[in-house]
This record gives sequence, structure tokens and C-alpha cells, in this order.
Amino acid sequence: MNGHHSDEATALLGPSVIPPSTRNRQDPGYRIWLAIIRAASVVICLDIGRYLSLAPQTAMLESIVCRQYYAPNHSHALPEPGSERCKIEPIQSEVAFINGWMDVFDTLPALLVAIPYGALADRIGRKKVQILAITGICLSAIWERLIYWLSDTLPVRLVWLGGWWQLIGAGGSALSAMVFASVADICPSEQRTIAFSFIASTELVNQLLFLPAGAALMSVTLWVPLWAGVTFYILGLFCAVFLVQETLRGSVHSLSHSHMAESFTAKDNIRSQPRKFTVGAKQVLYWTHTNMRLILVLISCFCLTLATQCDNTLLLQYASKRLGWTIGKVGPTFTFLLSFRAAVSLFVMGVILPSASNVLLYCLHLGESVKDMRITQACGVFFALGAGIIFLAKAWLPLVAGQVIFAIGFVYKVSIRSLVIQMVKQRQLGTALAAIAISIQAGSIVGAPLLAATFQWGMRLGNLWLGMPFLVAAAFSVVALLAISIVGATTHQQRTI
Repeated sequence: MNGHHSDEATALLGPSVIPPSTRNRQDPGYRIWLAIIRAASVVICLDIGRYLSLAPQTAMLESIVCRQYYAPNHSHALPEPGSERCKIEPIQSEVAFINGWMDVFDTLPALLVAIPYGALADRIGRKKVQILAITGICLSAIWERLIYWLSDTLPVRLVWLGGWWQLIGAGGSALSAMVFASVADICPSEQRTIAFSFIASTELVNQLLFLPAGAALMSVTLWVPLWAGVTFYILGLFCAVFLVQETLRGSVHSLSHSHMAESFTAKDNIRSQPRKFTVGAKQVLYWTHTNMRLILVLISCFCLTLATQCDNTLLLQYASKRLGWTIGKVGPTFTFLLSFRAAVSLFVMGVILPSASNVLLYCLHLGESVKDMRITQACGVFFALGAGIIFLAKAWLPLVAGQVIFAIGFVYKVSIRSLVIQMVKQRQLGTALAAIAISIQAGSIVGAPLLAATFQWGMRLGNLWLGMPFLVAAAFSVVALLAISIVGATTHQQRTI
């Protein structure tokens, strides 16, 4: 009856009123990919803004701290930004202190409200929460730049308050969850990994292109890349408002009429928003309590993300100590290594992962959830193997080999999101993907100081244990591998919770 009714609606009213779930089956593939590209446009704009601003933000902060350090002593002219006089320990310690806590304050507010916003998105729509998230990101970025601009009259540590603007929409945590949830709403399951790979690849491309672009623009003035970054944030907001389409309608259509009426009535009532947060939080507690498989996937995601935190400045320090090179000698090689690693990750994300997904699906005839689990397990193996090789490396060549192997595992964010989607009902996608975003953020927050502490511990233990962070990363990768293996494969393609 329902299918017949849909056919009549199609004939009488035309294709514009076909529910998205029906339209996805009838429209050519390019319609789906057009929607995916629109969703990716938001991510692209936000990533460009972030990478353009990354180096200039640190340089601006160093310049302000340096100026304030020397300003009380009027007997000497103020040093030029970036000069050797700004590289002394008190200035660099203050910059590191402000940056370290800024990362915490930028992340913590979003973590507190990401799951409630995810639950809200499952009721009122992905697009609305996405717009809120980008608004919070824009306000946070503008706040930080205003503090830099007014640093002669305001304490520069007030930049820490910028992250609290991300209570509006839960910032990057909710944004990534909404983008992937939107793609999952419209994309056939067999194409989901390829679509997720496409979105993840855009970040790597932006990193390769716009990190050096931001550094180049610094030669003009630090303000140019900083405000260019905000401009791209605002452009991303416009893309979310005018390009991105709401995708939740298909899942709402599949619910009972009473639930649909309740959702549309509630979303128009501003006073109902706090109640929605409460109801959403209760629902989250219930379905996580009743589904330990999902908890294990989140633990695996947390452990894998924690392991990746050994791959940045710690690698530079480790290579310098292990190989007996100065930081000046390691620096250019390290920069090349990071660029090479990003290129490897891009190749794996854009070519190897889609090909492997197709082989597992169509040649080995594995189910969607089994395929995603196998890929995630492989990521754990690559992380453990790569980190182990780096830990044992005593020369440059094995260190590079370990980095390449380690880089292959970075596709875990794609496979683990796809696996979670198989485990929940469609109307809970936003909540589940927000939980994944939180586990990724939590892994980053915990991993950076933990692995830094293990590096200090390793130096105290002696030369053999210099690579302690990589040994710990390998151990967490094994824990993630065990957790994802316990999850097991789902026996059918229906979402269950």
C-alpha cells in the first residue's frame, strides 16, 4: 500500500516531492555524488581556513608574548617578530603554555555538548546543527583574533575563552558528525566507504596545499592569513546555508506519523530545545548501556587516535635524540617526512582504501560490517607494526619505513565510522557519529600529554627506551585491535540496537 501510494504521488506531483529514501533509489549516481560534494564543500572551506591560520596563529602569539616580555625594559628596542631574541626559554615556555591550554579549552566545550547536539540532529535535522557548529567555530576564531588585535590592553590569555563559543553547535566534533551523517543518509551502503574516503582525502589535500600557503602569506603580514582563515570559515557557513541539503527527511518519513508530527512540532518550538537535550541525553545513556559492541568500537577509536599522537613533534625530538642529529639538521628532513607521510595517506585514502573495499565486497563477498571491521583491524596492525619499527629503529631508513607503514593506518577514521553506522538505526546516526567524534577528540587530548610524559620517562631510562612513546602507541594499537576483534561481525545488514 505504501509503495503504491508513493507511485501515485510520483505520477501526480512530480519528482520534487519524492521522499529522499525513494529518490536515492531512482536517481542516477551523479545526484548522490552532487549531494556528497555539496556536503564536502563545507569541510573543504573549514579546513582551508584552519590550515591557512595554523602557522600564523603561533607566530602571532609568539610576537605578542615577545613584545610584552621586552616592553617593560625601554632601554632596548623591541625585537622583530620571529627574531632570535624571541626564541629564549621564558617566551617559548609561555607560548607553549598558552597554546597547550588553548587546545584544551577549544576542545572541552565541544566535548561536553557534542552528543546532545548529535541527538538533537537526529530529531530536527543535520543541516541546522551543522549551521550552529560553524557559527560557533566562526565566533571562536573571531574572538581569538580580536584578543590578538587588542593585546596591548587585554591579557593575551583571554584567547582561552574563545573555545567556549563552541558551546554553540559543539564545534568541529558536531560538524564532522553531521557531515558524515548526511553522507550516510543519502549514500548506498556499498558506496559509503568510497564517499567517506573522498571527504577524508579533501583534508589531506588541503593540508598539503594550504599549510605552506599560510606560511607564505606570513611574509606579507600575519593578519592576512589570519583573517583569510576567518573568511573561509564564513564561506563554509554560506555553503552550509545555501548549498547543503537536509538529508534527515528520509529517516523521518520512515517513522510513524505520530513521531513525525511530534518532531516537526517540537522543532518549531524554541522553548522545547532544553527538553530535547535532556531527552537526547537519556536516549544516549540507554542505547550505549544496551549495546556493549558500540562501546568497544568507541574504545578502539580512542586507542587508535591516542596512538597517532606520537607522530608529530615527538617524532622530531625522537629522531634528533636517536640519530644524534641537531634539531636544525632533523628539521628539513622531518618536514619532508611529514609531507611524504601525508602523500602516502592521501594515496591510501583515495586509491587503496576504495579498491580494498570493493575487493572485500565483490570478490570476497563479505558483508558491509565485516568489511569495515577487517579494514579497522588492518589499521590496528599497521599502527602497531609501524610504531614498533620506529621504536627499534637505530638508523634513518628503518625510521622512514616505520613511518610509511604507520601512515597506512590513518584510514581507520573512515572504516570505523562506516562500522558504527551498521550498528545503529538511521535515526540515531547523528548521536553515534558524535560519539565517534568525541572519542577521536578525547584520544587527542589524552594522547599528546601522555606520550610526551612517556618520552621523558624513556630518556630517564636510557638510550634503549628513547622510543617509549612509540612502544606505548603500539600497545594501544594492540588494545584497539583486540577491542574491534571482540566486536565481531554483524550477521545481517539491518541496523540493530
